[in-house]
Amino acid sequence: MAIRSKQYLDVRFPILLWKQLIQGEVTIEDIEDIEAIDISSFAIINKMKENMQKVTALNECDDDNANNNCDYLFSSIMTELTFDVVSSTGQTYELIPGGFHIRITAANFGDYCIRYRQYRINEFHRQIKFIRQGLYNVVPSGYLTLFTLYELEEAVCGKGCIDIEMLKRHTNYRKDHESSPHIQKFWSVLSEMFSE
Repeated sequence: MAIRSKQYLDVRFPILLWKQLIQGEVTIEDIEDIEAIDISSFAIINKMKENMQKVTALNECDDDNANNNCDYLFSSIMTELTFDVVSSTGQTYELIPGGFHIRITAANFGDYCIRYRQYRINEFHRQIKFIRQGLYNVVPSGYLTLFTLYELEEAVCGKGCIDIEMLKRHTNYRKDHESSPHIQKFWSVLSEMFSE
């Protein structure tokens, strides 16, 4: 409705939502931008993958030794990690059937990383689908393809800025005057906040 009526909504959704509404491709970076998801999980997985590659590279001449070192790395650090994931709502889901009981090892870590990332990329797919269907009831789907994700966000939410000068012109002061030091400081702080 906001797109048609210009009655903007005061909502701030992550880029991930807007991108999926225009059917753009979601990346890991989009997911990392969402504060609700444990971003450190991505950092841990990436660091582990990096360390495994280093261990393998150091022991390149002896594949058995490299595998033993990688297995040791997992057995000493990742003792309780299995093929499951905690969703952004706090529920635990298996990444593969029986995943609660399958330990992560050096041999299956790559598969775990792929499945973990795929889960995160598609975690909100169902909810986005319903939002998109509702949006298509108001705005034709072909019309939305004309928007970039930032244009769609602006069409729904407005520019997200406040006209400080207009606000000053329409402000009534009771005891103080516009030139009072604390009033001047207020306008200065407000201007700085909304110029960022």
